[in-house]
Amino acid sequence: MLRRIFAALVLAIAATQASAQSGLANPGVFESYEAMRAEIDPLVADLRIQTLLPRVADTSQMDTGEIMALEIQMRNALRDPLTEVELMMLAPLENGFRREILAYHDGGTGYLYLLLMIHEREEDLVVLHMVMNTSLSPLLSMF
Repeated sequence: MLRRIFAALVLAIAATQASAQSGLANPGVFESYEAMRAEIDPLVADLRIQTLLPRVADTSQMDTGEIMALEIQMRNALRDPLTEVELMMLAPLENGFRREILAYHDGGTGYLYLLLMIHEREEDLVVLHMVMNTSLSPLLSMF
């Protein structure tokens, strides 16, 4: 039941290039694609949503309780560790923009999908949009 509840939940956050605060990196801005994956893959696999969201998105419109509730929902829906990650779909666009779906899974039937809209620039990479769901269907309709 919780899996169905969570599957209906689509988390969509537009990342912004807000000013750095207290020496923290700008939300959604990474040195490169490889640096982004090195940072977000372990956070998603470990379901550390409270760390992931502020790193990739401007969460100023969400309070700590909302972010914590999302992490709890996710942990209830995905009980086994997510040990694998695969690039499932990739759509290169123009001028450094791309869209992709990453599939994180537990080796069984537990899946978490992450849709990213990315802009790769000369000096860095920006995550413009992120959607996370345990159901693939809503993400396919956005792809």
